[in-house]
Amino acid sequence: MGGTGAGMSPEDLFVAAAASSYSVTLAEMLRAAGLPQSSLAIHAEGLVASNAGAERFTTVIVRPTIEGAAVARREAYTKAAIAARNNCFIGRSIRGNIAYVVGEVYLIGL
Repeated sequence: MGGTGAGMSPEDLFVAAAASSYSVTLAEMLRAAGLPQSSLAIHAEGLVASNAGAERFTTVIVRPTIEGAAVARREAYTKAAIAARNNCFIGRSIRGNIAYVVGEVYLIGL
C-alpha cells in the first residue's frame, strides 16, 4: 500500500495479527468441541480498496487447514471455524469496519 516493497509492511503485520488471533481462538474452539486436530495452518489475506486515494482494508479472509481432523465431522469443524472468527480478539475489534470472512475450511484426516 505505501511501503517500500521490501520486508514486512504494516499491512502484512495486520493480516498476520488477524491470522494469529484467529488461530489461537480456533484451536481453543476445537478443543472445547472435542474435535481432534494435530496442527493448524491459517492462510490469511487482506483486500484493499482505494477511495479517492485513501487506501483501506475492506476484507480479511482466513482459510484454515486442520490436520488430524475427523473428516466425517466437517460440519462441526466449519461451525468451530466460524465461532473462532466471531470470538477472536481481532475479529471482535474489526467487526463493523472490515468484512471478516472464513473461506474454505480444509480438513486433512487422521
